[in-house]
Amino acid sequence: MGGLPGFQFTDPRYLWLLAGFPAFLFIPYLRILMKGKRLSGSKAFFEQFLILRKQMLRQYLKECAVFGLLFAIGVMFLSGMQYQAWVPHFFKEDVVMCWSVDISGSTRAEEGHFGPDGRIGQSKREIREFLAPPFPAGIPQCLVVFAGEAIPVQEATSNYDLFLQKLDAITPDFFENQGTNFEAAIKVTADMFPEQAKIRRLILESDGDKTESEETDVDFGIAYAREKKIVIDTIAVGFARSPVPGRRGIGFLENENRETTYTEVDEATLYKIAKDTGGESYTYKNSGELKKHLSKIFEDVKTKATRPVPVWTDADVPLGSLGLMLFFLFFKINHKIRLRDYIPKFFKFNFAARG
Repeated sequence: MGGLPGFQFTDPRYLWLLAGFPAFLFIPYLRILMKGKRLSGSKAFFEQFLILRKQMLRQYLKECAVFGLLFAIGVMFLSGMQYQAWVPHFFKEDVVMCWSVDISGSTRAEEGHFGPDGRIGQSKREIREFLAPPFPAGIPQCLVVFAGEAIPVQEATSNYDLFLQKLDAITPDFFENQGTNFEAAIKVTADMFPEQAKIRRLILESDGDKTESEETDVDFGIAYAREKKIVIDTIAVGFARSPVPGRRGIGFLENENRETTYTEVDEATLYKIAKDTGGESYTYKNSGELKKHLSKIFEDVKTKATRPVPVWTDADVPLGSLGLMLFFLFFKINHKIRLRDYIPKFFKFNFAARG
């Protein structure tokens, strides 16, 4: 297989025929010479010939140039000409997505609004839908759950079934230590990314209520993520001040004064985490919204992991189009074709055919 920069030929053995192209430029002079010899016996015809010789030579040169180019196109067809085109390619092997999911007791809140099992139950369902086809296979996913502390549940794996099994198994009963420790959640999840990952995306889902985790240092978590070159997208779950269900969903949690404990979304903290790490902050207030947000996040991931790659493409269509243009040029040279003369005739013919 041979070729030139940007071009190659799958069967270059026919390329030697291109050496005959200069002959097409020599033929017009040969025709003029032979015509002059034929007319030299008649003084009147020869004098007329001398007057028109330059005009005839130009005509012959145009015709032969067209035929020469058609000949060259035919040779390139036979040689299997290909050209190099740059097309966008999604390098999914550069991407790792990690999930940090808040499963504190408050995630059971608003059961009537989010359906069975509250916020966490609906979140699981929508994450499962998001990772179903047409989501591409082979993008590693890892999982961390947190409340007052953080626990790694699944290291980076491209086995979505395994990842979803681990996701389905998590419940707010994992933790005795309630609260929302963002510092631990970010740090533990950041350490789950493989070293070779070029595009690191952390999806942090939480109601943001850190009432019982005031000691958490959010700024430290943000600084740690930036050091590891991790972009964090945050999902603020919930929209109203809601009572926190008790363990196993029985009754509601109470404080030391036997008053019902309430949770409230802290969008400001989640917005700060996303903004300071280069991500986006979303709100998840209604069933179905999470999947839409995740799709937007993934579109951004694809954009960042897409770059042009060279691809060899058969030149049949461009060569064929060029050949048709040259044929039209040939008839235009010889028959003085003007498109404006034929367009009205074309429409008149079509109207007559329909009538």
